[in-house]
Amino acid sequence: MNYFKNRIGFKLLAGIFLIVVALSAGITVTVSTLFKNTVLGMYADWGEGITTSLAIAIDGDQAISHVNDPVIDDWYLELQEGVTRYRDRFGATHIYLAVPTDEGLVTICNAGELDEYIIGTIRPYSPGGYEWCMEEMEGESRYGLKVFKNKDYGELATVAETVKNSEGVPVALIFADFSLDNINHFVRSIIFIILFIVVTLTLLVSVIAYFYVKSTLVNPIKKLTNAAKKLTSNLDTDNAYVSDIHTGDELEELSKAYETMDSELRDYISENLKITAEKQRISTELDMAASIQENQLPNIFPPFPNRNEFDIFASMKPAKEVGGDFYDFFLVDEDHVALVMADVSGKGIPAALFMMISKILIKNRVQAGDSPAQALDNVNKQLLENNTSRHFVTVWLVVIELSTGKGIAGNAGHEHPILKRADGKYELVEYKHNPPLATFDLIKYREHEFELHCGDSLFVYTDGVPEATNKDGDFFGTDRMLDALNKEYDDGSTKKVCERISKAITQFVGDAEQFDDLTMLNFQYYGPSGKGGETVSP
Repeated sequence: MNYFKNRIGFKLLAGIFLIVVALSAGITVTVSTLFKNTVLGMYADWGEGITTSLAIAIDGDQAISHVNDPVIDDWYLELQEGVTRYRDRFGATHIYLAVPTDEGLVTICNAGELDEYIIGTIRPYSPGGYEWCMEEMEGESRYGLKVFKNKDYGELATVAETVKNSEGVPVALIFADFSLDNINHFVRSIIFIILFIVVTLTLLVSVIAYFYVKSTLVNPIKKLTNAAKKLTSNLDTDNAYVSDIHTGDELEELSKAYETMDSELRDYISENLKITAEKQRISTELDMAASIQENQLPNIFPPFPNRNEFDIFASMKPAKEVGGDFYDFFLVDEDHVALVMADVSGKGIPAALFMMISKILIKNRVQAGDSPAQALDNVNKQLLENNTSRHFVTVWLVVIELSTGKGIAGNAGHEHPILKRADGKYELVEYKHNPPLATFDLIKYREHEFELHCGDSLFVYTDGVPEATNKDGDFFGTDRMLDALNKEYDDGSTKKVCERISKAITQFVGDAEQFDDLTMLNFQYYGPSGKGGETVSP
């Protein structure tokens, strides 16, 4: 059964059948409703004519006197004969005269039922009948005809008119009932006949449509489906689909388009295999480049396990496979350590190559004895030679004397460092920058001196940290960075300081893509006595 449910022909057949049946049902219900409303309108006209005529002819004073003194006299018999004649002539089910009270309808007379409804018999109201009768008596009824469901007589359409006494006061109601049971039965018969005819014709049309669609639509689609299945199994061969569908319509055009696609797809796959192989080669080379770059940065911590005058930790998370940021730290001699934080313009392989050149040149110049300003000046000249790629690099470079805590720093367009005194908080240290390296020739780079005391810390970073961006385009910013640094105090580990910043950035950025490299370095100075030793003022 599931097989047939998944076939286009079956779905089409079922769809046609359901649509036609639904439309037929809607039309049938509409027609039957209009028919019933027409009959009700006719009953309303008849009932109004009957009740109006009788209401004029009936003496209201006599009617009330017979309620107060029930007697079957000549007037009553004449009244009974008259309402019976009206009932038979106009096809009403009941015509009766009654006085509405809170307990029910007090019957005065009922056409053809002298023995069943004697004068004074109380007839219970149908649901909603009491309110309607009171409105009729007061002349406020909004209905010319009211439909009631009576447990004894079924569904009735009722019309009423007031009977007035000699003073013109309404004292009773004359009712005319028309049974709707025959009408309802007739309507149901019409519905059944129409539905039977429609369903039979629908089945016949659907079967014809099914076989027509199968030959003109389903079978060609099957051919295309089989061709598609074969296509996936012989893409590595030269066999191509040959169109054999000749329906003269869009299916034939689709078949020809498929034939063209089959041929072009084979050519594309062949070319794509070459491109994929090339991409794989490039990916492998990028992985190797990332590995080389990672190995060029100091990544073993602690880096100098035999030196307890300071602690240091750094990290670099590239935005792409390879990045342009770099950090470095190394011992210049037994009493001096150099720290480097730098950011090359651009990203990817070109920036990574420029980064490696810059890193090597800076380290060579410092180890050769250059001061930070001299090193920046010499490296700037070297980078400007044949710099056709027009890359530049911002650099923060410092050399610290471990025995005294005195340092000399040079800043070539880099971010301001952050300093934390032993008894204070992390604060931004702002001073005038030099231009980045490889931007201008004939630049004399400046440097400035500072001094660290036991327990002081330096935190340096690239612009990827404050410029980390969330999905709304907001920057992480320097203020958030300082808040994260000062938010909580741990055991003073330089690694935990960097991890704290990384965690804060991750929470701020959320699902947004990393735009720039994230590089940071934390240096803590313990003084010549080392960590845990006595503090010696330099």
